[in-house]
Order: sequence, then structure tokens, then C-alpha cells
Amino acid sequence: MAARTVSDEASVAALQARLRKNLRRLAPWAAREEVSSFRVYDRDIPEVPLTIDRYGTAAGVHLHVSVFEPRHGIAEAAVQRWAGEAAAALAVDRARVHVKRRARGVEHVRVGEEGARLEVAEGGLRFLVNLTDYVDTGLFLDHRRTRARVRREAGGKRFLNLFSYTGSFTVYAAAGGAHSSCSLDLSATYCRWAHDNLRQNGLASAAHVIDRVDALAWLEQPAGAPAFELAVLDPPTVSTSKRASRALDVQADHPWLIARTLDRLVPGGVLYFSTNLLRFTLGAVAATSVVEVTGETMSPDFSRRPPIHRCWRIVK
Repeated sequence: MAARTVSDEASVAALQARLRKNLRRLAPWAAREEVSSFRVYDRDIPEVPLTIDRYGTAAGVHLHVSVFEPRHGIAEAAVQRWAGEAAAALAVDRARVHVKRRARGVEHVRVGEEGARLEVAEGGLRFLVNLTDYVDTGLFLDHRRTRARVRREAGGKRFLNLFSYTGSFTVYAAAGGAHSSCSLDLSATYCRWAHDNLRQNGLASAAHVIDRVDALAWLEQPAGAPAFELAVLDPPTVSTSKRASRALDVQADHPWLIARTLDRLVPGGVLYFSTNLLRFTLGAVAATSVVEVTGETMSPDFSRRPPIHRCWRIVK
């Protein structure tokens, strides 16, 4: 398919109008919820198939623009023009607009080496994001309500965070009064980032352990005595990392992942399982309760259908 060329004037005008409308709708909600960063455009107009996230930082507002490849086949000139028009519509300095091209199902890819991180606010907490060096920024905005659920349920509990990335769920659990936590991720970079996020909130302590560990290999080990009352399992959709003990396909492997995680929970323990695979089908789960809570984990800025993620609350 030929790449799209620079958009016509009607599409540009429609993009600007939609951005201004969305910002007027979302800004009051974001202020009430203490959210400094949110999605302001989500492929609203078919001719402009981008997502645009607005990151409010102490250093000013930034835009993170994503275009999905290869399905849309959009010419670079069109993407850059839309990015510039978005900056103008939202009164953002063009130098603070960061454009990323991403393939579906590919996560955590490094695309730069600038190393600069910015602080954003969410729910009274602070998180570090990197808008330049990775396809993902370090904070999945669509899961802010899932994180809030974890905080509400974490008091006095031992919390397990598998595939923990930059530790945002761990920060929320610690802020909610978790007795202790264990966060596992294969990336040394993300483990350091998770430590930094805890420190940003004054929550770093020996009770909150962050280990550079292959979560798959860890789950393959005998479970031993149940050690956790609350857990989050948000694995990548697919992974073929040579550092991991095995390849991962969330559709094929989720029954095993869920069962092995539940083995680590006490009776009555709660597991939040989530996936970004849109055409996902949940298999049989041996548990006391399995309830899909996807709708309850979606914020107004992620109202597009189908939902960006699916989420279940599973009680052992």
C-alpha cells in the first residue's frame, strides 16, 4: 500500500477542532482527579490515525504522538505536519512534541539515547517518564484506574508485581499501605526506574523489593508456601527475548501464567490480570471468583471502543 501523503486542509482543520474539543472536555476531569497526563486524541478521525498523549510536567506541557505501523502506511511528512498542527491547537511548543512509530504487539523498544526524564503527577503521586528514548514512556496512562484499585486494596497486604516495568503499580500499592512488595522485571533499566519512582514518593524501603528477575523463570520454580495477598499480572502480548527462559504468547500462555501466579497467593488473595491483546479470549481459570472489570478500569480519555486493555479481578 502506498504511503499517505501530507493530509488535506479539511483533515488538518478537523484534527485541530477535535483536539480543542477534547481538551475542553478532559481538562476539568484531569484537574479533579489530580492527573497531569492524559490521552487527548485517540484516532478520533479516520483520516488522522494517531494517538496523542498530553504530558503535563513542571517543565511545561509535552505531547507524545504515536503512529502505528505498518497498517496505516503514513508518510513521514504527513505525521510531522499533524504533529505540528497538534502543537498549535494545544498551545504546546513544537520542540516538546515527540513522535514515535510503533508496530502492533511490540513493547518497550528503545529508539533514542537522550536519557532525559520528566516528572508527572497522578493521584497525588509522582512518576518519572521518558518521552524521547522509548516507544513507551514509562507510565501506561490507560491503567491509572487499575492502579487506584490496587492502592485501595493494598493496605497491610503483601503485594506481588510481575513484569513490573517501571513499578507504577508498586508505587500505588506502597502508597496504599502495603505491608511489603516484590516486583520482578528482566530489565535492569526498568528496575532502576522503579526504584527511582519509589524514591520520588518517599516510599523506598527494604520492605519493597525490586529484583531483576525473569518472571517466567520465577513462575516455573516451585511455589512454596503462599506469600502474597494481592498481585498484578500484566505480561507483554508477545515476547521473544533471548534473556527470558521461554518465548511468551499471552493468548496461548495465560492459563499457565494465571495458575502459577495464583499458586503464590493465599486463599482469598486477589490477582489483577490484564492484557492489551484486543482479540483476547480468557480461558478456564480455577478460582473462587473471576470478574472482568475492564469498564471500571477505563478513564474518560480512554473511552474508545474496543478498549485498549482487558482486565479481570480474580480471587483465589
